[in-house]
Amino acid sequence: MLLAVGWLGRSWLLGAEPIPETSSYELDLAQVRQAAAELPGQKPLRVNEELVAEASMPRAAVFAGESFDPHPMVHRAFQVVWEDSTAVIDAAMGLAMAEEMAAASGGETTFHADAYDRVQAGLEGAEAIVFTHEHQDHIDGVAKGNASVLASRVRFNAAQLANTEALDLVGMPEALRTQGMPLAARRYAPVAPGVVAIEAAGHTPGNQMIYVGLRDGRELLFVGDTAWHMRQIRELIYRPRLVTDFILGEDRAATMAEIRVLHELDKSGEVKLVVSHDADQRQRLFDEGWIGPRFE
Repeated sequence: MLLAVGWLGRSWLLGAEPIPETSSYELDLAQVRQAAAELPGQKPLRVNEELVAEASMPRAAVFAGESFDPHPMVHRAFQVVWEDSTAVIDAAMGLAMAEEMAAASGGETTFHADAYDRVQAGLEGAEAIVFTHEHQDHIDGVAKGNASVLASRVRFNAAQLANTEALDLVGMPEALRTQGMPLAARRYAPVAPGVVAIEAAGHTPGNQMIYVGLRDGRELLFVGDTAWHMRQIRELIYRPRLVTDFILGEDRAATMAEIRVLHELDKSGEVKLVVSHDADQRQRLFDEGWIGPRFE
């Protein structure tokens, strides 16, 4: 009986759970495009990235029911570019936070100090800085930046600002919490011409996706950590309960509903999904010309 209970408990904590066939989450691409055209000005020209850190975690933490072999993870920041201005999506993290996360996960981290320095310069030069969500590997970089310069550029949404535990974890300066211009409380909130923040609470209370419509007609959707790898979206594989319920504190049902919608959107081919930590997809995005490898 004890063995059976132990097996059932392990299966419940680490086993795979099917993504529901239907979804309660709504992502209306027509409304997103309409919001992207609300602010005056032309759409952006291109998107760049900086790889700030490389790490790993057990595959079983990413793909429920699989092995405990190491799975590579990348930590990045993204830059949206117009002729005379830029915006930044996520700010990655500093060395101390990267080492702290590596120690907590039992893995190792390779930190790229030159890339981190370019991110800091990119943050100071950006007109807007937005975040897919409020976890430390996405906001620590801005918390460690020049608060007096960045305060007017940071655009948290209301739920991100309300998550004081996450902000306190990275020592987010008071100026960045109070002096910035919060995103509009809208399901599809314009950030800049061609750029829209889309509400997607689940992975965190302030989780959102960032849509970028480029001038050449291509469209990207930065999904943050709604998924950690494109395979989760394409094959409908989710993180195990041990990770979502007991480590991350996710709204599991909400995130699975979002994955179902992203699965269908990916199949449509209308928008290129960008998954923050997917090391495999990263190279494909370079090869296909979707993203450049360095901030400008």
